[in-house]
Amino acid sequence: MQKYEKKFINELGNAIDVQVSAKDIEGIKGVSIFISGPTSNTENNVTLAEAKVIHEQLGLLIEKMGGN
Repeated sequence: MQKYEKKFINELGNAIDVQVSAKDIEGIKGVSIFISGPTSNTENNVTLAEAKVIHEQLGLLIEKMGGN
């Protein structure tokens, strides 16, 4: 299984852990997204098509916000 992880300190000074991994969802390619911080954890499983749209839309938003 392909898995990528990044630990970093966000703008609020909190330690954040982001993990993404390949995951089959009902027999099709998908992605598991896990985000952990000091007060919460969240996990979402999305299809590959959904992951592509999320990636695209985040890129557009970050660009408009002046991010890199």
